[in-house]
Amino acid sequence: MNPLSLWDSLNPVQQGEAMASATVVVFALTYVGMALGRIPGLRVDRSGIAMLAAVVLVAMGAIPADQIVQAIHFPTLLLMGGLMILSARFRAAGFYDAAATWIAGQAGQPLRLLALTILISGVLSALLINDIVVFAMTPILCTGLAARKLDPRPFLFGLAAGSNAGSAATLIGKYSDRASRPP
Repeated sequence: MNPLSLWDSLNPVQQGEAMASATVVVFALTYVGMALGRIPGLRVDRSGIAMLAAVVLVAMGAIPADQIVQAIHFPTLLLMGGLMILSARFRAAGFYDAAATWIAGQAGQPLRLLALTILISGVLSALLINDIVVFAMTPILCTGLAARKLDPRPFLFGLAAGSNAGSAATLIGKYSDRASRPP
């Protein structure tokens, strides 16, 4: 049976339910792809995965083609792009390595070290992109913790939690929350 004739045989309510289900499937696959970081076997990273999902949603008719530009919030897109560039430059300059090395080299109790990890990852993530903060600091932090014979798991949880909290405290998080509320 032709898929288009199957679609035409559905009433508008059934078509809406089918579109909603397909949109959820696209979202779930996009989320899995972004969690993996890449599509295995292909050279598609997170940005490419997001673009593919957008193209699929437009092709399905979930987002009407005449409303594509209205669905994009350009100030947030430009701000995120600028922060990604700045954060990449910080990484290339070795700033994250220096921060992680400094944290791991601090003398004192493991609890103080954990607090420093949370604080510094939170502050950096409030200023930059939290993904890069976590990816850049993790290996160096683990190396320093291994040298001190400390279990890295609590520190990695602290790094992730601090980074998550710091990124939620940014202008982007506040602005996108306000933009998503109904008028």
